[in-house]
Amino acid sequence: MFYKDIVSQDGLSRFRSLFNVIATQYSVVRENRTEKKYIFLNKTILKRTDINDTRFWTIGNKVIKKESLKILFQKRISKKIDDKYDDIYFCTSNIGEYYTFLKYVLKDCIKKHNSKHPIIIADRKQHKTLANILHPEIPCIVKNININLHKVSVLINNKHYTAVPPKWYFKKTDALIASKKPG
Repeated sequence: MFYKDIVSQDGLSRFRSLFNVIATQYSVVRENRTEKKYIFLNKTILKRTDINDTRFWTIGNKVIKKESLKILFQKRISKKIDDKYDDIYFCTSNIGEYYTFLKYVLKDCIKKHNSKHPIIIADRKQHKTLANILHPEIPCIVKNININLHKVSVLINNKHYTAVPPKWYFKKTDALIASKKPG
């Protein structure tokens, strides 16, 4: 096969391959750890590991570069969102969880963060519509931004960035439910 792109059912891992020679493999290992491997002829030549707030680039067992995820995240986001916003909410969840967040949690978060200029970043038009119905006073835009937050909320330079809720949260919750025996 010329090109493969396989995404896991939960969306937390992905394998891409070109001619079965060059490949990448990405996976969310735990809520505070993701890994991406760059593979050539079935051998990992470079590995990127995000642990908590640090990104490590390794070749073999040797770390060749270490970066702050907070700084990388802020640089990437600041290019896409106006600097005036102090409380940024990213909607990456299903519509039911998103509705619950908008209806019962958002106002408390804004109050807790003492936010003057919040914004909602939705990845689907229906999320924007729902935000406009429940909170017409808060701007909402549709942008597909891969946020990769390892925490639900982070504070960087007096700006709050919050994932509503992140994908790893669902994986963790599903695993917890699956581990319980019916009673």
